[in-house]
Amino acid sequence: MDVIKATLSFNGTPADILHVEDEPMFARALASLMPRQYRLVTVETLFGAEDILGSRPMEAVILDLNLPDSTGVATLRRVRERTSVPVVVVTGVDDDQLAVKAFRMGAVGFFTKAELVSPGGRLRLVNELDRHILRFHCACGARELRHLSESVYQRVLAAAGPA
Repeated sequence: MDVIKATLSFNGTPADILHVEDEPMFARALASLMPRQYRLVTVETLFGAEDILGSRPMEAVILDLNLPDSTGVATLRRVRERTSVPVVVVTGVDDDQLAVKAFRMGAVGFFTKAELVSPGGRLRLVNELDRHILRFHCACGARELRHLSESVYQRVLAAAGPA
């Protein structure tokens, strides 16, 4: 766990997680349960989420699907259009079909709010966030490394001149 914490807490700064939740009591409860390596940035509407996602980088999103300005998988679709970071759905709706749809649309986790207040629920959420944020950063790093390698290769070819 220390390796993951070090990876997710860049320069000693907690990883910013966007929490989209319209129930203030649940939002406060979840924020109080999260470990220090995460800093939740909470908004109550999809509009607020889109604004944050357009203005600052986030490491992941914890998303309630039923908000004042959007409901169901349309909420997830709009968030996925704005960001490629991991999205974990946390909803009050206990519906297996909804979970399947969410996973098919790119969610990396699906929890009911009741699950998160049960013993072990918070730990499962944190483990999902840790795993998927780390995987996301590894994939981004690999893409950047491939791009850098290709760029260096092209410069070497150009410097060598025609064959």
